[in-house]
Amino acid sequence: MDTRYAVLLFAMLLGACGGGGQTPAAPVTPDPGDPWGDVTSALEVHPVADLALVVGDASGERFRFEKGTFRITDEHAIASASKWLTGATVITLVEQGLMSLDDQPQDYLSYWTDDPNDPRSRITLEQLLSFTSGFHRSPGQAGCIGNEAYTVQTCVAEWYEVGVDAEPGTTYYYGPVHMQVAAAMAEIAAGQPWRDVVELTIAMPLGLTSTRFQGNNPRAAGAAISSAIDYAGFLEAQLGGELLPAGFDDLAAERLSGLQIVSRPAAIDDNTVDWYYGLGVWRECNEPMWNTDCEAQTRVSSPGAFGWYPWLDLDNGYYAVLAMEEPVTFLSSPASDSVELGVTLQPMIVEALRQTAN
Repeated sequence: MDTRYAVLLFAMLLGACGGGGQTPAAPVTPDPGDPWGDVTSALEVHPVADLALVVGDASGERFRFEKGTFRITDEHAIASASKWLTGATVITLVEQGLMSLDDQPQDYLSYWTDDPNDPRSRITLEQLLSFTSGFHRSPGQAGCIGNEAYTVQTCVAEWYEVGVDAEPGTTYYYGPVHMQVAAAMAEIAAGQPWRDVVELTIAMPLGLTSTRFQGNNPRAAGAAISSAIDYAGFLEAQLGGELLPAGFDDLAAERLSGLQIVSRPAAIDDNTVDWYYGLGVWRECNEPMWNTDCEAQTRVSSPGAFGWYPWLDLDNGYYAVLAMEEPVTFLSSPASDSVELGVTLQPMIVEALRQTAN
């Protein structure tokens, strides 16, 4: 059983208890001559002892910070930050002409119904990547997903029999089944197991040596391993157009307008922000309610339950990876804490980049 990722359910439900009783460090006075002083101070006083931050733009890395024993080259479980890797992998297959966002599971999976009276026949790849396909199962209800007694294909066949909980395209539900079905479709399209699809499509072309999914049935929505420096390279490639030159707009376009939001992570509501979802990424809006100003700005992210929080800010031309791997408990929510820290850091980073611009 994929027990490590069962704790994601608690991250969603218990985010309001974030902090886990940790005591922040004593305040640090920033060096007035250091453009990154405010960023460094905020990281130093944060109660998490081991973390890192990498910031860069299209020209490369601009800032790095390591705290405690955390190193940007260390490999860590990144939980839901995996969703961005999965979304980018599938959209790359779309760019290559191997798939289309209008494709349906029955186009690849022989057992999947095409009966128009069955709602399962109306699911599209776009809905699977945007979590609007009608499968209402939380991260703690993943069933066979991650169980190595199965493959991606045999597990998805089991979920097919369970069926959907809502008409495809009417609800948003943050759960693991959608992307597992998308991964099963991608395996058939690419003729490779999911772990190899990601390796050949994303990791190898970008030189990411620490980024991977493992096993025959990895959780496509939450089981990747990566390092902060690798994930920074993944973001830099998108910012510079090396990765998803034609598909990034599809990745980032929000898909929640007019839909019923049934379930989304506690980290969003805990921080009183109203983020909408794209294809494996959040479209950030640091306002209490999504509005026209949110539509006009493009900052996308994919925070994970253990505190890994990567984002890409197109409006200000930079990327950042706030990296940590903290345990989820009944008294703490690393995802909520890292989002809170990231939202605090964002204007500081923009100002530091402005001051250090060539």
